Amino acid sequence: MVGKPLSCDEPTISCSRLDYARLCIELNASLPFIHQFEIESPLSDEPQLVKVDYEWKPPRCERCQCFGHNCVAKEEQLMKLTQKEDKRPAEQTPSEVKESTNMGNGDQETKPGKMGQINEVVDATSITPQASTSLKQSIDPCRQDKPNGKAPQASQEASSGSGNVASEIHEKGNWLPRRKRSCPRKKGKLLLLPSLPASIPLRSSRRRKGGKRNMRPEASKVQQWATKNRLNLMGIMEPRVMIPNIAVVEEGLGMRDWTFFSNVYHGPLCRIMIGWNSNVLEVTILSSSGQWVTCDTKRKDGGQVIRVTFVYGSSTSVERQELWHYLKYQKSINDSVPWLVTGDFNAIMRVTDRQGGDSNWYRHMEDFPNCALESELIHLAAEGHHFTWHNRQQGTASILRKLDWAFGNQNLIRLWPQAKATFQARIESDHNPILITLSPKPPYQRARFKFLNLWTDLDGYEETVRASWGIEAQGNPFSRLTTKLRTLKGYLNNFHKRNSSHISSRVVQAERKWKEAQDFLDQHPQDLEAGKRERDMGNLYSALRKAEESFFKQRSRVNWLQLGDRNTSFFHRSLLHRRHRNGITSLCRDSGEVIRNPEEIDPY
Repeated sequence: MVGKPLSCDEPTISCSRLDYARLCIELNASLPFIHQFEIESPLSDEPQLVKVDYEWKPPRCERCQCFGHNCVAKEEQLMKLTQKEDKRPAEQTPSEVKESTNMGNGDQETKPGKMGQINEVVDATSITPQASTSLKQSIDPCRQDKPNGKAPQASQEASSGSGNVASEIHEKGNWLPRRKRSCPRKKGKLLLLPSLPASIPLRSSRRRKGGKRNMRPEASKVQQWATKNRLNLMGIMEPRVMIPNIAVVEEGLGMRDWTFFSNVYHGPLCRIMIGWNSNVLEVTILSSSGQWVTCDTKRKDGGQVIRVTFVYGSSTSVERQELWHYLKYQKSINDSVPWLVTGDFNAIMRVTDRQGGDSNWYRHMEDFPNCALESELIHLAAEGHHFTWHNRQQGTASILRKLDWAFGNQNLIRLWPQAKATFQARIESDHNPILITLSPKPPYQRARFKFLNLWTDLDGYEETVRASWGIEAQGNPFSRLTTKLRTLKGYLNNFHKRNSSHISSRVVQAERKWKEAQDFLDQHPQDLEAGKRERDMGNLYSALRKAEESFFKQRSRVNWLQLGDRNTSFFHRSLLHRRHRNGITSLCRDSGEVIRNPEEIDPY
């Protein structure tokens, strides 16, 4: 009714202020401002009156029906300016008018009555610099300077300072600037867009002599970065490209054998553009929106399908709700495939992810960490810069934020436990680029001995310890102690192989045998042995389930949950997260050399 809502403040979204609601609304320039309206409520028989107060109203032109100027106000301002600057007598003979006109434009004559009633003549030499500036703005109030630096033709004519302005100023019998209509008479809208850096070219690139394409510096930086890091899949957030320029941008990047896709059809500007090497990857687009693009990627020479979601979150917390709901919904769909989520979320996880600016923690800031928790997304091991966005200010005005993130689900971490995200230094944008590397599994290494708490609940544990400790050892007391402990470790390893190794597989087998015993008992209800076997299989399954839960709880080091609540899946996720977080992906030697080969890191 009033307009399209874009965002609201924190008290409005949290319903902590009931006196009024404060919103940012997109208005239609062709419609008048609404100051009150009525709504029907089930709590009252009569409609409720709602008043609308505007903290700020943009100038609106009734003639052009667009925001940003007012033709009537401009004309009145120019009339007052010309009357103030004209100091000549009001009454002149036709010969005096002709003489004053010839002073500014050679032998050109001005004939009374030819173009209407002319009662004043303005000489170009009598216009001050302020008047020239006002004329320039009035002649073309809607037009802005183009990127190539050329001013509009009408503005150049008004500021040239030569010739007679009277020949260009006449409308409806008054001396007014003849305005070239640069804005058409159609419905307009006030749309406030953030000032965002362009990281790729928005116009056609030029060719040098010999046919070589002259790329913009931003596109050249993107191409060099992709070539240097040997990328096969790339996502560009916030390119700010319109539909007619998409093909020009793709060609301007100069990346051969690459295919591109963008979400430009979901808004006025492209927010996400992805590209891939079509000789290496097969990419299938699954879903796209104004805040995400999801695709399946697979190497042409074979391999695992990886689902990738590129994210560019909205700048308002209300619009980001759509993104959070999408990620939560995709959690159950992507349980069986490796899922990578990365991009600019425009949100932080914790207080330490910001420096400078507003220090308050609002309620909507909890949405992002809650979404990551409910979606069961795990942070990829990070290297490089912590803060990924800078406002490029200095001193107290400097603001740093960590807005770019990289996540993976359990399947991704299980297949690529060495996966990592490197946040490199900024290039052309105010955001740091992210380089994600999916390293293969390291070679299997024999695990070190670890005492498992579940052993104490298994049958035969005390007999095993007693038999091991009863063996005689020679030497001093400390030597005998270490010898017995070493012997006990061997006994417990054998005990583990017989009773608790591959505990998850044992649980699956016990569950299957228990179901088979139940089916047999259902077909032979009078068989006593069948009933006893079904009861034993059920007890074995319960004991193994408890042992499995204890195993993952100990490995995950989660101490705030109690056993018996069927938290095995949570402990397993926590174990994967902890193992991935504590993994050492690189090591710096004393000489300054950085090694990343797992075989070279292992001796340290």
